[in-house]
Amino acid sequence: MRLGNIIQPDLVNYMNAQPHEPTRPYSWVNAAIHSALPKLPDGPTSLKIVSTTIAELAARLQEIKEFLEYDPRELKSIVLKTGYRVVDTLAGHTHYVSCLQALPDGRIVSGSWDSTLRIWSRNKDDQWESEQLRGPTNAVFCLQALPDGRIVSGSRDNTLRIWSRNKDGKWESEQLAGHTDTDSVRCLQVLPDGGIVSGSSDNTLRIWSRNKDGTWESGQLRGHTETVWCLQALPDGTIVSGSLDKTLRIWSRNKNGSWGSEVLKGHTNSVDCLQALPDGRIVSGSADNTLRIWSRDKDGKWESEQLAGHTDFVFCLQALPDGRIVSGSRDNTLRIWSRNKIGSWGSEVLKGHTGAVFCLQALPDGRIVSGSGDNTIRIWDGTTIPVLGKRNTSNKFELLKNFFMPKPLESLIKKCWGVLIKK
Repeated sequence: MRLGNIIQPDLVNYMNAQPHEPTRPYSWVNAAIHSALPKLPDGPTSLKIVSTTIAELAARLQEIKEFLEYDPRELKSIVLKTGYRVVDTLAGHTHYVSCLQALPDGRIVSGSWDSTLRIWSRNKDDQWESEQLRGPTNAVFCLQALPDGRIVSGSRDNTLRIWSRNKDGKWESEQLAGHTDTDSVRCLQVLPDGGIVSGSSDNTLRIWSRNKDGTWESGQLRGHTETVWCLQALPDGTIVSGSLDKTLRIWSRNKNGSWGSEVLKGHTNSVDCLQALPDGRIVSGSADNTLRIWSRDKDGKWESEQLAGHTDFVFCLQALPDGRIVSGSRDNTLRIWSRNKIGSWGSEVLKGHTGAVFCLQALPDGRIVSGSGDNTIRIWDGTTIPVLGKRNTSNKFELLKNFFMPKPLESLIKKCWGVLIKK
C-alpha cells in the first residue's frame, strides 16, 4: 500500500503529555555553562566580556539543542513525505554497515563489520568523502556520537571505545573492557550523567561509570538467557532491552537499589530492535519478521499489536513523532508504516538496497538514512505532502524552557547581572 493512500497522520506532538518526558540533556548544558563561568571574573566585569561570554554560551546551547533534536529518540517533528527514492549512495566500507548516526551539520558517522568507523562529509565539490577511525579488532556493531564531539562505539572484540580528538586533531580512543563473550558488544547508549549502558552476547547488560580516579567500572544486569541485541535507557532510570531469547525486559531499581525486570513475551523469535515512546508504549522489531507495539491494558498488563509485512528479519526501526514507524529488514527493504482511516496499518515500501538493512535514521526534514549489508549507506528523499493545521514549531525561548533554567545557568545570570530570573 502506498503512503499516498493512507490517511495523513495528525501532527500531534505526542512527546508532550505522557508518563515520561524526552531525555533532558542536563549534563551537556551544565558542561557548557560551567565552561563559561571561569571566563567571568569576580567583581566588576566589563560589558564586552559579559556579552561575548553570553553570546558564546548561547551559540553552544543552540548547537546542543540542534544536535540532540537529531537523536532518533528525541525527534519532535518531521516533514511528511511520500514517494521515497535514493538520492545519494555512500560507498567506502568494505563490509556490512551495521550502525550509523546522522548529525545536524550534515555529517554521518558509521560503523562496519570491516572493523572501522567512518565520518562522512561533503567536500568543496559536494561529493561525499570519509575520515576513517581504526582501533577495534573486529566488527563495529553499535555507536553513538555525542554533542561534545566524542564518539562511543561497541565491537565484536568485546570492548567499548570512547573516541576523541587529541591536540593534533587526530582520533584516539579509550577502551572499556568487561563483557566476556567472544562475539560481544551489540548495543549501547550513553546516559545523561555520562555513564554508558551496553548489551552483549554474554547475555548481560552492563552499566558503566567513572571512578574518582578516572577509571571505568561496571555493574551487571542479569536476566536474559541469550544475546542482548538492543536497549534504550529512559530519563527515569528505567532500561528496556530486547534479546535473542525472544523477550523484552523492563529494568528498574527497587527500594533497596537492586535491579529487577519485568518480562514481555509475544515475539516468536529474537527481538532485534526497539524504541520506548514517551506515552509508555514500546515498539519492537523481531526475527519473526514482525513489529509489535506494546501498551498496558486497563489492568496494567502488557498487550501488543502486530505489524506484518516484511518477509525477513526486522533489524532496525524508528518511531516518528507523527505516529508513523520506519523499519528496515533482511528482506533488503525499508517500510514506512502508517494507520489508515479505519485504524489498520499499511506501509510504503522503499527498495534500493541489495543487502539487508541493518540501521536507519529519519531526519527532521523527512529524509531517511540507511546502512546495509550491501556495504553502502543510502540517503532517501520524497515529495512533501501538504498538511493542514498547525505544525510543531520552536523558537529561541523554547531552549531555556526545555532546560528548566538549571542551577548553573541561574548562577551565570546572577554573576552577570546580580539577579535571578524568576521561573
